[in-house]
Amino acid sequence: MSPPAKILVVDDAPFVRELLVDHLTRNGYLTVEAGTGPDALVAVAAENPDVILLDIDLGPGMNGLEVLRRVRREHPSIGVIMMTGYREPALARQTTDAGAIECLFKPIEMRRLSALIAEFLSTRPDDPGP
Repeated sequence: MSPPAKILVVDDAPFVRELLVDHLTRNGYLTVEAGTGPDALVAVAAENPDVILLDIDLGPGMNGLEVLRRVRREHPSIGVIMMTGYREPALARQTTDAGAIECLFKPIEMRRLSALIAEFLSTRPDDPGP
């Protein structure tokens, strides 16, 4: 049996991270958290997550789109699902154009999130399967 997938949850709001981590751990995933863009990049390098849930608006400094672009360049096999409180279709398109699996609008629909993660994990090329 393969180990559970590891998911990095990146959001500057601790409450949002807590909700997501609780949902993910109840569904059998390992989780790692980061609250800033730079901390996210450190966690990616140290933890090698399978999937990143990444907020676009991470406060001052590096935003989620910048993190996404770096991850795509340096770790192309990691799946990235973006999150945002801004209901702007153009912004969501910008994230998928930059390489995100999808951009989810907050509040996050947990069933949709779970489906996206499961689909990515089951179809990624480097997945050895059962």
